[in-house]
Amino acid sequence: MHTKQKGTHTPGFWEAKKNILNHWFVIAPRASGFDIGITDLTPVPTEGSAESNARLIAAAPELLEACKNVLDLWYEEESHLMMEEPPYLKLIRKAIAKAEGRE
Repeated sequence: MHTKQKGTHTPGFWEAKKNILNHWFVIAPRASGFDIGITDLTPVPTEGSAESNARLIAAAPELLEACKNVLDLWYEEESHLMMEEPPYLKLIRKAIAKAEGRE
């Protein structure tokens, strides 16, 4: 099973947006209207797409939760006792550890 992470990320849904200068950034919207800034992705030529990077970063909390759910489901099913662990679970554990600062 996964363990507690060292620190915690800003909880909740994150959103990728573009500012008036056409620079992508990621926020955690709040009902209060005081959104929390996660990161600003200033475009750098030949360094990939700022929009794609912003969307990937915005999806990170949901991807982390999905990875944790996959691990939990694998170990909740009794059939895992009779099967070899699929190789993708090692990748999932590694991604979780990286996201939680344990790698």
